[in-house]
Amino acid sequence: MPDLRTRVAKSRVIGSYGHQRTVLPQRSINAGSAPADYRRWAIVIAVLEARYLPTIGIDFLELSNVDPEAWQKFREDFDPVNTAAALQVSPDEARKFAERLLSRAHTLDPTGDWSKLIRRAPSRAWKSLRGDALVALDHRLAGEILLTFVEDLASRGAAEALPETNSFSRSWHPLIERISTRRDTPLDEILGDLGVSPHANVVLAVEGETEEILVPRVFDELGLRRSPDLLRILCMRTEGRDLSMVIALTVAPLLGERQGDNYWMIRPPTAVVVAVDPGEVWATQAKVEKRRRKWIEEIQNVVKAQGGEVDETELEKLVQVRLWKQTCFEFEHFTDLELAQTISVLHPNSGGLDLPGLVDLTAATRSAGADIKKVWHGWNPQIRKPELANALWPTLRDKIHRAQRDPAADVPPIAAVALDAHDLAQSFNFGRYVIRAKSD
Repeated sequence: MPDLRTRVAKSRVIGSYGHQRTVLPQRSINAGSAPADYRRWAIVIAVLEARYLPTIGIDFLELSNVDPEAWQKFREDFDPVNTAAALQVSPDEARKFAERLLSRAHTLDPTGDWSKLIRRAPSRAWKSLRGDALVALDHRLAGEILLTFVEDLASRGAAEALPETNSFSRSWHPLIERISTRRDTPLDEILGDLGVSPHANVVLAVEGETEEILVPRVFDELGLRRSPDLLRILCMRTEGRDLSMVIALTVAPLLGERQGDNYWMIRPPTAVVVAVDPGEVWATQAKVEKRRRKWIEEIQNVVKAQGGEVDETELEKLVQVRLWKQTCFEFEHFTDLELAQTISVLHPNSGGLDLPGLVDLTAATRSAGADIKKVWHGWNPQIRKPELANALWPTLRDKIHRAQRDPAADVPPIAAVALDAHDLAQSFNFGRYVIRAKSD
């Protein structure tokens, strides 16, 4: 039927009124097989589909009007050599016609590169296809039936084996249009090529409840997209939590084929940015670097388990630590007066202190290198960090607005981290990525 499309578009009506008829132009010599040839192959495919069509889907066996036991008996009794003889079809003929069907599918398919995802989808999802996308799929299914038949003949020594599809990696060939090739291409790789990878480009790890509440608002206030496929926020909730395995599994690249000094990456890179207080675990730059090195070693171990090893300078780019200068997030972003004013609003008597006294206590806590919680230690009731975060948000928002209006104003550190993390995530655009292998 697709051969008729261009001819119908050029049809003309002839004859007098009441005796009109539509005339199609002659078939082009380049139009492909003649209708009689298609009729012959339609019969061949109809014979073969009972044996091969149910096994094309990779999700489960699809049978109609027959129970699995009966079909399995039919499959065991099916002889491809005798069938080829009865149909008077040679393996070479079957392969050539299958390639013709796949070439036409490639020409007809309006979905372009998205056809790779369609082919990778389970067969139950194909039922929603319409128009030329469905026509192209039908051509691919028919071609797959014929090629699976040829493979069956080859397994019995009655035909030459089909070439591996990876042998066509540098040029297009009809065989790369096969539905079965979806088994060879990881879903992550297909989604990455299309720019719809579900894996976050960056994971931003923050330490406490205050950050957990305020960081998403900072992103929103800056107009930065933080959808899970671009950037995810992870709250550690405690200073000493070991993120080694989480970071290793999140950041470790999935290695594809090695070409020269590089590995193809099956999915786009994921980086991690850790923003933390300089507490006991992160007290010195040496401690920061020691923990970061541990993470990189764990990532390399995951890579080694895949049978490869990558240049560690490549991994260093994917693991970043941002350390606040003050002892905690609150002291980093707010003045003693701003904190004292907020605490006085949240607590009914502020521990018996007036505002100047509360400012002095806050300043002393900062100087002592303690956490902000030390200010209200022993008070009844205690102030909860989520309450403090919500109350501090208007002040932080005003500082962001001030920095947006005035280039000379200080950018709140968390806003700078958010911008950097977002820029890093955006730098991992869709497409294929490579990572350098470790030198031998």
